[in-house]
Amino acid sequence: MASQDLNQQLAQFRQAAASGGSAGALCYLNARTSYRYTAICRPDGQMMRNIHMYDRQGASTADLSDMLLH
Repeated sequence: MASQDLNQQLAQFRQAAASGGSAGALCYLNARTSYRYTAICRPDGQMMRNIHMYDRQGASTADLSDMLLH
């Protein structure tokens, strides 16, 4: 990947985060994949705590709880 292309993508990510916060940043990242969900999680002992989640289909993510790590 060319340095100029990478710099442009980083600038677009920063703009998405600046204008839309974590939701905007996750939306930008999700648009680059085929995945339905993109999330920010925090490890906490044996758990992954859901900090923020984006759903490509726009459904509520309130039911997506923390996950136990095995």
